[in-house]
Amino acid sequence: ILEVPSHKFFLGVQFHPEFNSRPGFPEDAFKTFVTVASQN
Repeated sequence: ILEVPSHKFFLGVQFHPEFNSRPGFPEDAFKTFVTVASQN
């Protein structure tokens, strides 16, 4: 787990989530990133 208190949102992964994503079925890491980004 990595926390960066000085940032509102920080996402770090030790895998390639793009390999798990398919059209219409994005990896949860991407869904979370887009959701948070769209709110800011």
